[in-house]
Amino acid sequence: KDTVVKGVGIGAFKENRHIQNIVLPDSCEKINASAFKDCSSLVSISGTGIKEIATSAFEDSSVETVVFPNMEKIGTYAFSGCSNLSSIILSQVKEISSYAFQNTTNLGSVYCNELNEMGMYVFGQSGINTFNAPKLSSIGNNAFKKCSFVTITLPETLQSIGEKAF
Repeated sequence: KDTVVKGVGIGAFKENRHIQNIVLPDSCEKINASAFKDCSSLVSISGTGIKEIATSAFEDSSVETVVFPNMEKIGTYAFSGCSNLSSIILSQVKEISSYAFQNTTNLGSVYCNELNEMGMYVFGQSGINTFNAPKLSSIGNNAFKKCSFVTITLPETLQSIGEKAF
């Protein structure tokens, strides 16, 4: 019987110092908590089946490029402290939890076609300079704290902006 990979387990690659590039199978739908946390050599990861990234999945890793075109939900601290992260596709993401991209200093442009809500400090102290989310309804407190925007497009669907959001 064939074994199908449905997810990457909690802490599966945590603190791995050797792995650089990962391509996940289409059957893999979730990356669990701390799965790639503190991976100091990780450069890129991709997988068309990924729909959810859990808490601290990549926190403080060296990942530069993330390609999960069908991802819908990003957990708390998922990419926090990923200072090398410069490219991520968020086209299908509907929800980004608090602190998800905090201190991602190389992250520039972010386009979220399906994003509905963002938690607090989502992009706090990141390098984000362009943001566009045409379906956004809620921005959490301090969501863009200490960001240096060149362009931000706020949609008509926006219903609430938290304290000190910008």
